[in-house]
Amino acid sequence: MRLSDNPASSQARAELASSTYYFGYIGGYIDGLNRLADQVCVRGAGVNTVARVYVAYMQQNPKLMDEGRALGLLLALKNGYACY
Repeated sequence: MRLSDNPASSQARAELASSTYYFGYIGGYIDGLNRLADQVCVRGAGVNTVARVYVAYMQQNPKLMDEGRALGLLLALKNGYACY
């Protein structure tokens, strides 16, 4: 997120390699969820926005850090992008 907010930051540049992996992971997850449109409505959501939703959710639910990353991301998306 720091890279998106301030690309000139030295800390952000140091995080570039790992952020590329995580943004790719989130992007792939979104693509998969588009096939589950009845559970999570993420169509049109950008990877940066979804990453922010995920980070905010995990900050509010830190115990999920002990679970598999897919569970935390799914719960964050169900919370932020629920289909009503």
